[in-house]
Amino acid sequence: MTKESVIADDGVCPPSHTLPFIVLCCGGFSDQIKADARSMPIRAIVKASFDLGFRAFDASPYYGPSEELLGDALS
Repeated sequence: MTKESVIADDGVCPPSHTLPFIVLCCGGFSDQIKADARSMPIRAIVKASFDLGFRAFDASPYYGPSEELLGDALS
């Protein structure tokens, strides 16, 4: 199946065909999971994720400092 074969008549490709297949949930980068999420090896986790083919990350304000920690790791 090609990208062109799944594009709707309006020319829009469904998100399921444009988003990466695997997504790293950053909910683990949260004080809800670990008392001090900032002490976790976030940069190493993100690097290992890239090495394994991850290209999308799910971070949210609901995951405590996950957005900030992910941003620091990616910078």
